[in-house]
Amino acid sequence: MQIKRNAACLSTALTEVADLLSARDKLAEQLAARQANVEAQNQRLCLVEACYKADTDNHLEVLDTQREAYAAEQVVVQVRRAALSAAAQLYKALAGETGNSEQGKAQPDSSQ
Repeated sequence: MQIKRNAACLSTALTEVADLLSARDKLAEQLAARQANVEAQNQRLCLVEACYKADTDNHLEVLDTQREAYAAEQVVVQVRRAALSAAAQLYKALAGETGNSEQGKAQPDSSQ
């Protein structure tokens, strides 16, 4: 009976780790793609600013391009946050903690 429970627990843990490793890989791919987008947006911004300085573009185009570059950077930050969160979950899973674990929560001091 105990062996079946341990096997089920081990199977769940291995599945959780495999899922988190897969999520980590997907987030790394997303991060690389989003960072490439930021680079492209920044290059576009440089071109638009050069056109504005040469009086071939209006300031609205510069502002719009700045907004798009900023939005691309925000997406990179969100993907990084998700990647860090996934990494933390992976470390927890490798340490044997689950989402339902009561370990690590502060216990009230009963010595008073």
